[in-house]
Amino acid sequence: MFKDPFFHWYNFQSKTGECVGITESIQYVVDFMNEHGPYDGVLGFSQGTIMARIILKLDEFKSKMPELVHGVPKFGIMFSGIFTERAKYIQEYEKDAFKLMVPYKQPIFWTYGEKDPLKPLCANAIVEEGNYVKVIHKYAHNIPKFAEMCEFINRMYREISDEDMALDFDRYDQSK
Repeated sequence: MFKDPFFHWYNFQSKTGECVGITESIQYVVDFMNEHGPYDGVLGFSQGTIMARIILKLDEFKSKMPELVHGVPKFGIMFSGIFTERAKYIQEYEKDAFKLMVPYKQPIFWTYGEKDPLKPLCANAIVEEGNYVKVIHKYAHNIPKFAEMCEFINRMYREISDEDMALDFDRYDQSK
C-alpha cells in the first residue's frame, strides 16, 4: 500500500496498548518548541496528531509533563489523525488520556480522507464539540488540497492576529 521509509513518533504495541517512545517524542517536541518558539499553532499528520493533541493539552494534565515556556499553541490542525481508546498514550495518570477526547480550548481543524484505509480510526479521533471544523476530503491517508483548508486558516489568522485582514490564498492554490 505505502512504500518505505515510514516515520513514527511512537511504536504502538497492539497486544498491550503501550506506545513505546511517546514520552521521549513529547519531550523532543517540547524542547524544540521551547528553543524555537513561540508557535501560534500546531499541526499533526497521522500519528503526529496524537503528539499535537498532547501539546494542545499540556497545561491540563495531572501527569508530570514537560512545560512549554511560551504556553500552549492557540490552534490545532489535524490531518488524517488516528485515535484508539486501547492505546496508552499517557501512562503515569491514566485518566489524562481521556482529556484527549474532550473539547479543546483552542480551535481545531480536523480532516481525513473518504478513501483512507484508517478511516474508522480517523473518524473516532474527532472531538465534535467546541470550536472546530471538520472536512472529509475525497482522497486517502494524506493532506487535502490547499483550497479546502483556506476558510479555516483565514478564520484562525483572524482569531489569533491583532491585524484586521484576511489572507488571500487563491493566488497560492495550484489545484485550480
